[in-house]
Amino acid sequence: MTCDRAKTPYPGTGRPASKGEYESFHAALKAIRVKVKHDKDTLGRFSPTMGVTLPTENPDLATLADEFLHAWNHHHGRGKFLDAEAAEQHCRVYDMAVDVFKRTGKGTSGLPDGWERTFHQLEALNYLSAPLHKPRFLSRIEDDLWRWSLQWKQDRPGG
Repeated sequence: MTCDRAKTPYPGTGRPASKGEYESFHAALKAIRVKVKHDKDTLGRFSPTMGVTLPTENPDLATLADEFLHAWNHHHGRGKFLDAEAAEQHCRVYDMAVDVFKRTGKGTSGLPDGWERTFHQLEALNYLSAPLHKPRFLSRIEDDLWRWSLQWKQDRPGG
């Protein structure tokens, strides 16, 4: 995750996850049949085929939230719980990310002109808007995640 942190950073950045929060994260992914593994050479990554890969050393809440939200949106539908404008934007930026990945092998960090931040905000907003149970590991950052994700229009390039 490399969202532009010159502005408000991704909620949970630098806040180490407790053992209970990590267990809640793991259980939430297991519930949607996503595997978790660790790799000392990653900052965090989600792949529909490989699952979530986390850094070996104590990931912060931002990393857990980011990777969980990618997996959750993949399984539940990008834009599904958003208004029409946000849903269209979410799907459009996702298509841009897929194109970048096919051409360069980079994930969302390869998106042009700051679109990475908008993509992450819409991933969070889609999840938060869903009328589903929220796992415990997000409770410490949920209010910040709401504030941050609701800024997607203002923060998007040209917004």
